[in-house]
Amino acid sequence: MSGCYEAPCFQTSTHSRLQGSALIPSTVRLLRRISECEPSVAHLTDVGIVVSTKYTFPDQIGRGELIALVFEYRGQLRIDIRLEHNRVLSTNNRARNGHHCFLNDFLASTVLPLDADELPTPFVASVTKGIQTAGDAVRIYNERHTVSWLQFGVAVTDKW
Repeated sequence: MSGCYEAPCFQTSTHSRLQGSALIPSTVRLLRRISECEPSVAHLTDVGIVVSTKYTFPDQIGRGELIALVFEYRGQLRIDIRLEHNRVLSTNNRARNGHHCFLNDFLASTVLPLDADELPTPFVASVTKGIQTAGDAVRIYNERHTVSWLQFGVAVTDKW
């Protein structure tokens, strides 16, 4: 189990213990499996419980963060997992054009019963495959579009 689960925010809030904290170990395992890094942040927000970890893109350009948010939604638990990053589209010579690299975006959500303590296996598989595809999306796109003027490059933005 991760040290994230033992954070003080889980010991001080009855709401967090009752609504969603049982999913945190399963969420931590999923993020660790995808990023191969220990999730470093787990805290309670006004919305719910947030767990995040660093994400390294296969091409080593830019940086990313996998963020999971567990919260109550219409009498059930909802978990949103997204990939945030500082990558922008560029020309093949890496001149930035300022457009966010939408090819690397990823968001997955599911709704579970309030007493859920494990993420469903199909959701875990979908998120794992989705993050892998999103991380490699520029390469996949460029392989499909062999004409050079259709291809994208990736650069890093100063904003994040």
